[in-house]
Amino acid sequence: MLGSRKLYRIKSKNQTISCCLHCVEQGVETQFTLCQECGKKTANAFSNGLCYECKINEPYRWQVSSHLSRAKAVGAPATLTLKEWSATVAYFGNKCAYCRNRPFEVLEHFLPIILGGGTTAENCVPACQNCNSRKNSMHPDNFYRIFLPDVIEHIKQYLEGNKQQLVSSFAVNNRALVVMPGMQKIANEGIKLSALKKC
Repeated sequence: MLGSRKLYRIKSKNQTISCCLHCVEQGVETQFTLCQECGKKTANAFSNGLCYECKINEPYRWQVSSHLSRAKAVGAPATLTLKEWSATVAYFGNKCAYCRNRPFEVLEHFLPIILGGGTTAENCVPACQNCNSRKNSMHPDNFYRIFLPDVIEHIKQYLEGNKQQLVSSFAVNNRALVVMPGMQKIANEGIKLSALKKC
């Protein structure tokens, strides 16, 4: 039955090969790798072995992991994920949640860890160094002394809101708006002919 397999012609700019459907499927399968962070199968061939979603969250990896470690060390809740933090930063427009003017520089605990706050989506906001230093380890009830009341209310409403919807829409929006290096190449070339066997 081997001789009766239907052959498919696959063309690229420089080469045309003929192979069977089985070989095409095997060639396509070799184009996928597992993301080293989340384990999902991905065709995104980033040099660090991450899928698209993990790649866009990579700049925050160290920031989140260091704060998670700090919270765990004192027995505080430590559940903040990279996706949740990325969505929070995007919600505040990459700006400080307190002054709304300067770019964010630090992950800030609304209720400080020393006062029982944790590194969670319900307690972390982006802040600039200046506002972070001004706030220090102050309790949220005293923020009105140094920050505008409407700003504090806005932050409280965000922290108490439904973040699951925000996290899912953030991933979709980033996928639609951001073209990572290499993505266009993958879309244009499709499968690599060198991965296919000639039948």
